[in-house]
Amino acid sequence: MTRKAEQDSDEHTYLYKGIAERSFQLQFRLADHMTILGVDLENGMLCVTMEREVPEALKPQKLKINTKKKSSSKLIEG
Repeated sequence: MTRKAEQDSDEHTYLYKGIAERSFQLQFRLADHMTILGVDLENGMLCVTMEREVPEALKPQKLKINTKKKSSSKLIEG
């Protein structure tokens, strides 16, 4: 049993052979609360369009802070 690379080297001499012919798989995990809007494959480039949707419970909250007004103290001389 001979390899394809050995067969090619007997017939031709290549300067660059390019991408390997074996199959490959790439996986990655999305961050929390990411939604995929679309996936396109164009000219060998994979483009993934995504959006982050944070639930209201996890968004920063604005809180109203009540303050007491200081009353002016009067000096009583007696």
